Amino acid sequence: MTKGRSIRIGIPVMGKGATNHIHRPEIVDAFLERGVELYFFVRPDYFDIIQKYPKCHYIACEIPTVTGRGKTAAGFFEYWRNLYPASDPGRRIRRRELNSRRSCMARLRNEVLAWGARSQKIMQMALRIEEMMVRDAENVAINYNQLDCMLLLGIGTHGTQPESLFARWARRNGIPVIQVVANYDGLSSKGFRGTDVGELLVWGPAMRDDAIKLQGIPESQVKMIGALRYDHLYSREYPTRKVFLHQLGLDPSQQTILFAGGRNEYHYFEMLAAFEAFRQHDQRLQLVIRVYPKKGLLRSAAMRVFIRYARSLNGVYVSIADPSFEKGSVDREVLTVEEEELWSLLKYSDVVVNLYSTIALEACLFNKPIINMWYFGSVGMTVQQPIYTPYPDMHHIRKFESYGAAEKATAREELVDLIRQAIKHPEQRAEQRRLAVERELGPLDGNVKERLVDFCCSSISGIKSTNRTRAA
Repeated sequence: MTKGRSIRIGIPVMGKGATNHIHRPEIVDAFLERGVELYFFVRPDYFDIIQKYPKCHYIACEIPTVTGRGKTAAGFFEYWRNLYPASDPGRRIRRRELNSRRSCMARLRNEVLAWGARSQKIMQMALRIEEMMVRDAENVAINYNQLDCMLLLGIGTHGTQPESLFARWARRNGIPVIQVVANYDGLSSKGFRGTDVGELLVWGPAMRDDAIKLQGIPESQVKMIGALRYDHLYSREYPTRKVFLHQLGLDPSQQTILFAGGRNEYHYFEMLAAFEAFRQHDQRLQLVIRVYPKKGLLRSAAMRVFIRYARSLNGVYVSIADPSFEKGSVDREVLTVEEEELWSLLKYSDVVVNLYSTIALEACLFNKPIINMWYFGSVGMTVQQPIYTPYPDMHHIRKFESYGAAEKATAREELVDLIRQAIKHPEQRAEQRRLAVERELGPLDGNVKERLVDFCCSSISGIKSTNRTRAA
């Protein structure tokens, strides 16, 4: 701890990664108990929505951008970095899909970029050039620079681009940066990082390997602390199964399917159709539909009709992951995700069906049978056509599948049969699910937040001590 005043840490809150992993009561309390002052920089469209914790500071802050002449260069380099590693099978498939709709010259240009995106060294050189070209055009609207540290959720890969600008702004102002990974595929399927990384905190062994091997971060700068979002789940208080399911209007004596849908409308309609077909032969089953937190999806006419119809059915409950979907910018990532209901849903469901999403890993944590729904059919004119993404070929999905923790359904009949088998034999693949948790989530011992706070405080104190020594 520094003398004279407490440590001040700035934490940008631009998307659900920060609210899921840092802006949590138990983590905020852990910092406050050590006398740390937290300054949350919140998107203006969410400033009045986000729950504000006492003794924390909240400052409205726009998402950083690159403007003027640097904007084109920034877009080019972001695209190039997102091709990395271009030698990965999933990346090659996706590139072929994109190239099929391009001109010959555009395909040639893309293949040249992909050739460069096979090499980590070339990507590191490209990052240096990018930083020089866009530096004068970076727009980070933070007017508070009396910080001892900037704590960032991400390393500037695709989807966390603002973190690159926050990191560079902090370093220009002499503020050290500590970065934390917010999702299990953040280092493996989002391209090459968009900023230098000084100190990186990761979840488990798999993520540590991705940081070192894929992102080229020295092993000495990578520390494994466990997954912040999940560390409290074993010790938290849950309502009983009977009380919880009664609250949802469901029957505690029946088996429960939890379907965690994706970004597209098709699979919600298909899951409900499969469930209704199942119930024609066996009424002892009920369904919970968890709608993905995407405002465009939740506000679409088809999903509004679907939710209204599903809620009218007996034995069906619809859970909305984004409770504020009517508010905030529709073209930006959601900031708040409902979790209290989610954890009880996972605890009391009998099987989890999803589309290769993070919830499969969460189902492993609760030791639930998992089925990946992976087929695409024709739908009506009012429903958005299913968008195929080569998830099974992507690095992080291949890694997850290597554990053998989940089944895969490639047709409705197979899905129904796999659900029936999972309910009958829930113990199958339990050891594989345990392995997935161990490799991906790291040490979950109730002390992850303490490790985060200890690391931040000791790192900042060490930097302060070094600076004082140099000054003397």
